[in-house]
Amino acid sequence: MFRAFNAARIPAKCVRRPRPTRFATPPAERPGLSPQARIISIYGTGFGPSPTVRIGSVNAALLYVSPTQINAIVPYGVAGWVVITVEGLSVTVPAAETAPAIFTFPDGRAASWSDGSVVSLLVTGEGATTRPELYGRIVEGKLPRVLAPVRAWIGGVEAEVLYAGGAPGLVAGVAQVNVRIPASAPSGVQPITLRIGRFTTPFGPTLTVR
Repeated sequence: MFRAFNAARIPAKCVRRPRPTRFATPPAERPGLSPQARIISIYGTGFGPSPTVRIGSVNAALLYVSPTQINAIVPYGVAGWVVITVEGLSVTVPAAETAPAIFTFPDGRAASWSDGSVVSLLVTGEGATTRPELYGRIVEGKLPRVLAPVRAWIGGVEAEVLYAGGAPGLVAGVAQVNVRIPASAPSGVQPITLRIGRFTTPFGPTLTVR
């Protein structure tokens, strides 16, 4: 699902087996990690079936493990410079209160929508929510809401944000943002941008306005 990554490499002196070689967050060009339920990927070799990933003082929830990749969720409440430790090897990376990124199709294809339609976007790095106790769990029951202000633009035109919060049936760390395509949005393939708190999603995701 991730198209591109911005990796923080482990210093060479830390490399042993198992050996993490880079930490990444989807997609590219992120200024840091969100301290609030951001999904990250850790690449390397020799990872066991049940690795321990510690982010700050918390054992991180893991979404996927293979001998060469681990996908983990950054815990709520992490801030400042964050130490990530995998199998005893560590790297320090910067954190931000939000670091939003929109999930896209691997082939980059853009869905087609008419103006006035409501589009549901799946994002990560949304920051703190009203239900931090859901960390590492599937979202169900009362839906958590994103605490930071959320704005959206389609083709450079600001769009109405109808909902920003948990995605039912998905893990906390994936948020759903529903936006209405503005009537004044230009037609054709248009960039879509979200701003959550102080930070904006990287350039890349698009949709087609017809």
